[in-house]
Amino acid sequence: MNVKYEVFLPHVLPHVPNCYDNQAVVAIRNACIDYCRDTLVLQQDLDPISVSAGISTYEIDVPTGYNLQQVLGIYYLSRKLERKSQLELEKLYSRNWQAVVGTPQVFTQFTMEEITLAPAPKDSVANAITGRITLVPARDSTTVDSVLYERYLDHIVAGSLSRLMSTPNQPYSDAAGAGVYLTMFKSASASTRSFVNGGMNHANMRVRYNKVW
Repeated sequence: MNVKYEVFLPHVLPHVPNCYDNQAVVAIRNACIDYCRDTLVLQQDLDPISVSAGISTYEIDVPTGYNLQQVLGIYYLSRKLERKSQLELEKLYSRNWQAVVGTPQVFTQFTMEEITLAPAPKDSVANAITGRITLVPARDSTTVDSVLYERYLDHIVAGSLSRLMSTPNQPYSDAAGAGVYLTMFKSASASTRSFVNGGMNHANMRVRYNKVW
């Protein structure tokens, strides 16, 4: 479930007098983006992707309002594929590696939105690709996963206040306060990243996003 960024306002505005709502919302959104990028806390299992014989590249669907940040793991028929660079693929399969057909063993990425299998699958197989990705809110998003409000409210507020108070020539400008809140935000982000690395990235998603076409 998503919530509007405005739900954070009652926790932010009292600390930044005369700050407009829209200015605060921008800071809140950017704090959410930074937090998700630094912690990998928003994760999603891929909907299974069917492959076609001889086709190596496949698009990853991402929920509306989010961007794909990182591919945590890709599986082909339940077998985990190792990520390789193009140079490594050339060493493995020759410079013409994209023409090689067989059972996919590894994958690479030329763009964040796609994965390329190597070798390309020799058969068409339904629901062959599964995996897990991390997400960050898009810059033009108006809502964000409610877990950031329900569980990480204080962290997002600290990040938002750091951004707002560091803005020059405003009634709420406060360099010292911005530094304090930035320290709090970075400490909270490091703690959450440690939690994620400790096992959350192997757990099931708390929610499943619905695609909006």
